[in-house]
Amino acid sequence: QLNQIKQVVSVDEEYITENIKEALSDGKSIIERQKKELNDAIKENIASLLLYIKDFFQEKKLDQKFLN
Repeated sequence: QLNQIKQVVSVDEEYITENIKEALSDGKSIIERQKKELNDAIKENIASLLLYIKDFFQEKKLDQKFLN
């Protein structure tokens, strides 16, 4: 009778293994997607910062020309 109870309440090891593999795969996909999104955002921010710096120094050069 104990063996019958074990069979009723037990979980198939292969089922668990497949679910763990699927969860790990899903987690990896999410991490990779978020990593790409973060890298894209960083690249955009750097590009914006470089444009701002370029504009800032161009304005400073113009200011210096007008002051001299």
